[in-house]
Amino acid sequence: MNGEQSVASPCSGICALNSEKLCMGCFRTSHEIRLWRGLNDDQRRKVLALCGERQRRDMPQS
Repeated sequence: MNGEQSVASPCSGICALNSEKLCMGCFRTSHEIRLWRGLNDDQRRKVLALCGERQRRDMPQS
């Protein structure tokens, strides 16, 4: 191991899926949530990038 910590789950404890099966707390799809534990850190970073894109798309700026 190289001393780096594993990429942590983005779960915010607000677990509510919308009609598109997208969690409104962390912006992961239900599929990404199910797969999370088996993903390596590079795959997790890709999911987090997608989550960020979804959050920016779905959350209007004030």
